[in-house]
Amino acid sequence: MTSTAVLAHLARWPAPDEAPVVSQVGLALRTDGGWPPAPEPAGTSDHVGADRVSAVLREARWRLAERQPVDRPVVGWHPSVAAALTATIAEARSAGVDRAGPNHFMVGLLGTGDEQAPFAASLRADPSWRQPGEPHVPLVNRLDITEELDERNGRLLAWLGRRLRRGRARRTRFGGTLAPNLLDEAARQAVRAGNGTVTPAHLVLAVASLRAQLDASGRSLRAAVAPWNAAVETLGRHGVTLERGAAALAPDPQQPIRPEWTGEAEAAVERSVALAAAAGDPEVGSSHLTIAALEHEAAAALLATIGADPAAVRAELETGMARGTGGR
Repeated sequence: MTSTAVLAHLARWPAPDEAPVVSQVGLALRTDGGWPPAPEPAGTSDHVGADRVSAVLREARWRLAERQPVDRPVVGWHPSVAAALTATIAEARSAGVDRAGPNHFMVGLLGTGDEQAPFAASLRADPSWRQPGEPHVPLVNRLDITEELDERNGRLLAWLGRRLRRGRARRTRFGGTLAPNLLDEAARQAVRAGNGTVTPAHLVLAVASLRAQLDASGRSLRAAVAPWNAAVETLGRHGVTLERGAAALAPDPQQPIRPEWTGEAEAAVERSVALAAAAGDPEVGSSHLTIAALEHEAAAALLATIGADPAAVRAELETGMARGTGGR
């Protein structure tokens, strides 16, 4: 997929109300005599690096592959798309914001040609140019749907939402929706890191990602699940952050689109279920997953690499769970 193909896709849809200039650009593109643009030279890039752009492209390709039949060819990314994303980040930085928005993305896609200069100037002059985009918090968004977060709409509505949405989850071995979403996040982190397998280290990284997403969105887990989800804060106190953890994972030379789960990761998941049952907790949480993951070398080595003591983290979580506080 080329950058012009991405532009063609965006031009089919109305832009957000807060960025009206994007709509104007889309209209101009659709009514131009040269639209659609000629395809760019063939070629794809594997994006095996550890940079942010490669991580985004790997995640996008993985999500696309998850939504289409296995026998269909998976989309590849033309180098122009990576260049457009790099330009998007540069545009956001020039605007003084820490998250790129639709205007920055559109300018990154348009490029620097003379014909596109008026559009780019209009986008940069729009008030939304200096407003950050929404944080990318897919895990938090899913947990919001299942009512695992702070109850913004009132306790009664949140309780009803959980009754409607979580009945099936309660009957699973996890007892709730938080653990399955953390497992999906572990796979997402493996994809973003360019790793061909999901290991116990990615389970720890998923918990660190949950904390980063909660902070970015200004949300928190509901108080009722706090006793078995203290790992979200405990890892942070020991210096384990998503940024530091992700930086410690080197991309693999061979990167399958759908990473496989290692036996150790699957064993850690099963162990977390046993830990929750032994503690009498109604569902598996981040603390159970973290303790179980740290019984394996991959997770312990990740913490040691970034300067945290895996034994100390595990002991703190185990002590807290024994007291019924989850280490808080």
